[in-house]
Amino acid sequence: MLYYARPSLSRSSIFSIQIVDILQRLLLFTSGTDRTVTMDPAQLMQLIQQNEGQQIEFKLESEKQGDLAEVLMAFANAEGGFLLVGVSDEGQIAGVENAKAVTDRLYAAARRLDPSLHGVAQVEQVNVDDKIVIVASVPESLRATYGLAGSFKIREGSFNRQMTAADVVSHAVQRGQLDYEQTPVSEATLDDLDEQRVKDFLVKRLRTSIPDQPLQQLLQTFHAATIDAQAVQHPTVAGLLFFGHWPQFHLNHATILAARLVGTRGVQISDRATIEGTMPEMIDRAIQFVQRNTRHGLQIDDQQTGRAREIDEYPSAAVREAITNACCHRDYLERTPIQLKVYDDRLVIGNPGGLLPGLSVAQLEGKHKARNPLLADWLHVLGYVERFGIGILRIREAMQQAELPAPIFISRPDWFEVTLRGPGANLTVGQPDNVATADLPRLHPNISEAHVNLSWYNQVWSFR
Repeated sequence: MLYYARPSLSRSSIFSIQIVDILQRLLLFTSGTDRTVTMDPAQLMQLIQQNEGQQIEFKLESEKQGDLAEVLMAFANAEGGFLLVGVSDEGQIAGVENAKAVTDRLYAAARRLDPSLHGVAQVEQVNVDDKIVIVASVPESLRATYGLAGSFKIREGSFNRQMTAADVVSHAVQRGQLDYEQTPVSEATLDDLDEQRVKDFLVKRLRTSIPDQPLQQLLQTFHAATIDAQAVQHPTVAGLLFFGHWPQFHLNHATILAARLVGTRGVQISDRATIEGTMPEMIDRAIQFVQRNTRHGLQIDDQQTGRAREIDEYPSAAVREAITNACCHRDYLERTPIQLKVYDDRLVIGNPGGLLPGLSVAQLEGKHKARNPLLADWLHVLGYVERFGIGILRIREAMQQAELPAPIFISRPDWFEVTLRGPGANLTVGQPDNVATADLPRLHPNISEAHVNLSWYNQVWSFR
């Protein structure tokens, strides 16, 4: 939850900031060490004044263990929170008569969860006006998806919402517990996979002949297919993306929306494409789109012979790496395509899904932590990626060698974006005497940047 500072804060904004402050001071685990901090009466009163909400729940001493466990689970699956036992729904302090029994009940409730919250949730007594309130504190930023007897709930406002099966999968993926790429695509069958593609890949992967096993068994062995609860075999998300005849029939969001935008603001389009196919095909087609919509020049290396070589507006190594990373590391649970936008002065590649927990833009170089490790491994087999966390470094070095500005990396919780800035009006940056530039023909050379039209992503056509 984000809170923004404003010149004047409302009462609710002040309360929200107080919750965050109290949570930060009461977290059990900070930098890998245990830290127990006792809540004082003033802090307890601040919580009670805010009433029940996203991170606060009131219960009386008579509450059953199962109901207490449900609240702890909902907090753990959301942003953490405080369960105050001995406070009525109206916010009146009733206190508890048997503090030890309530404390034991809360610890038992924490142990009932799967995985257990025992040792994670903190339980303590706070004395206010000669009355005892038992406080159970659940830290924020936990890394698991918590269940209770096969049920999963998450805190939303002052309610504990039942999570659907899709919610549970999405939550587990976001917290790094589940590789969504290995889940079955229930609507697809093995007939949706291209058998020859599978065999060609296995030859490269195994570096020998294909084992004498049924194809169905081989697909399961390297997780391109799996068996569901009804013992029916289906392709996995990764298997369909890599070996499908037409992956987008079942995964229609697994595409790249590409556009050549006029000017630097991008209010009009001169070329566009919806790029589909298997993952290797999409990478290759996206690179081709960039090639046909950017400029290329000739650099004369030998003045005596006139021998020349072609140079690109954007280094091909940087373009290839950025596009491959977007396809490999995007969040396929998000129903949003990758975006590839070519402006007059820059190339922008964005994909759904921010960095995984524990990573930041400053820590990317040299770290390999894949959202889709199976797809990353298969792309490595085909020579598209390395597995040493050097992709970002390659992009930086390619831009530096081309004497272009450093790439810009932006990460939000649900989006990651790379911007490659070009040489500007021509390709003579750093090479003024020996470069001849050649612009690609534009489909609409007379389009004015000021001529505003619909957004580019509403004007896509199939590129298959």
